[in-house]
Amino acid sequence: MEKEMYTFSDKGGESVTLRPEATSSIVRAYIEHKLYAWDPEVRLYFIGPMFRYERPQKGRLRQFHQINAEVFGVAHPMVDAEVMGILIHLLRSLGLQGYRLEINSLGCPRCRPPFRERLRSYLEEHLRELCPDCRRRAERNPLRVFDCKVEGCQEVILQAPLLEGFLCEECRAHFGEVKNYLEDLGIPYEVNPRMVRGLDY
Repeated sequence: MEKEMYTFSDKGGESVTLRPEATSSIVRAYIEHKLYAWDPEVRLYFIGPMFRYERPQKGRLRQFHQINAEVFGVAHPMVDAEVMGILIHLLRSLGLQGYRLEINSLGCPRCRPPFRERLRSYLEEHLRELCPDCRRRAERNPLRVFDCKVEGCQEVILQAPLLEGFLCEECRAHFGEVKNYLEDLGIPYEVNPRMVRGLDY
């Protein structure tokens, strides 16, 4: 994420970074304003411009608008499906078509470490085939390698171990319930076990 930060010096020589995403700001506000003290279950949304210093390309600009829906204080599968349902409702309300909902589970703090270690060792075996960015990611945050679009990295990723094989029983059950709720809501989805999109929080 660091290389995608839109950072520059203002006229006074101060370093300025434009926000790359909204989740961390929402979490900070939730904690700073002690919103958890008002209600144990808090739902927040945010709409606004974000900035990434990326190579402009079709459908990807340096400034874009992001809509966030965050839920604090409840970890129920129904809430995961609810947030996805809000997204689909919004897309349908706007009359948009041709979209696809892809889902995956990132597991929990118990599932991820064994997977991360297995992935890290797999990537070490294939370091020469990875781009320079992914060589760094392989050590610091191996899940980010799944985000890479470089062809050589994509070939390595196709054979990489997947998190779904490391999910504990609770996470497997949680993900199964999320899928059941989506089906109950009539929301079509595809499971993409290689989707681990995210930022380096």
